[in-house]
Amino acid sequence: MAKKVKEEKSIVVLGIEISDNHIYEIVPKKPSQNAPDLYKKLGSEKMLDPNVSNWVSLYTKDGYWNTGFFPESHIYQKLGISKEQAEVESQKAIAFILQPMERLNRRIMDLVNPEVSRADEKDKFDNVMVNLSVGRQFNTSKPQDRFELYIAILGGHLAPVGFRNNVEKESGLLDENNPVYATSQYAVEIKDKVRSVKEKRSKQVFTAYGKVYSLLETNKKAIVSILNYEGVGVSIDMTDEAITSRSQVFFESEENIENFLDTVEKYEKDNVFKDELLVMDSIRNNRGLKVLQKEGREYYLLGKSLGTTDRQVANRIAKDDVLYEEFLKLTATK
Repeated sequence: MAKKVKEEKSIVVLGIEISDNHIYEIVPKKPSQNAPDLYKKLGSEKMLDPNVSNWVSLYTKDGYWNTGFFPESHIYQKLGISKEQAEVESQKAIAFILQPMERLNRRIMDLVNPEVSRADEKDKFDNVMVNLSVGRQFNTSKPQDRFELYIAILGGHLAPVGFRNNVEKESGLLDENNPVYATSQYAVEIKDKVRSVKEKRSKQVFTAYGKVYSLLETNKKAIVSILNYEGVGVSIDMTDEAITSRSQVFFESEENIENFLDTVEKYEKDNVFKDELLVMDSIRNNRGLKVLQKEGREYYLLGKSLGTTDRQVANRIAKDDVLYEEFLKLTATK
């Protein structure tokens, strides 16, 4: 006789199924038609920066906290379901989301009472907050993770990925482009605990774009230097969109992405490498080459051999204080 498999627990919240014992991960949401062109190119509704996140919490509507734990919660009005069905759904949410949290926080059960949850108790649950960012994972075998995922979906901050078939739609699941997700800035999907090679590369691509965007906003000269160092022809007078476009072509190669991330890490941690990039900038725009002596394929400065390639030259000048000061002095007069 075949062993009976335990039925998996799950509930549907705002058109998204939350199942027990799964890993859910926040991923970029496909941009809307009104999104900036730059976001459309990247395929994301939110700026792709690993350092950017959103803190979200429960909110009030019509005088009540929107918890989903009683029929009057705004989520059921938003979905347009009957009061009887809202009663059923709220009981499911209590059993699946709230009760597992009781051993962690006994006060959490106050959320089932609409009178206690009125807006005039507005400070009562202000500290129930969730930090959302691309790449964040929720392990639904853990009550806290499950609760936080529920809050994020409940508030319309997360959209599903893809489209549902007829059977899924009958169970209450919604497509990614449903109007209820109009204000969502992120999407969420189930992930395996072990990332595949493809997923690892996707994260690297996301991280690389995040670095480009972050530096474009905070230190454009630095990202121009880094991209030039990697052989991407960009300049400080180019628009951010043009620089991003050239980066996009460069990032089509997995090896290029890894090299770029290594270079950014060196820039962030190594001050000598920053000097090397400065020298490289001078060499790449031809000013630096004019102050060097060349014999055959070898470059020299103050009689010292610097190598045959621009990277070798920049590296050896940056590591030698005397050569570096001399190089800066000479190039300043050119």
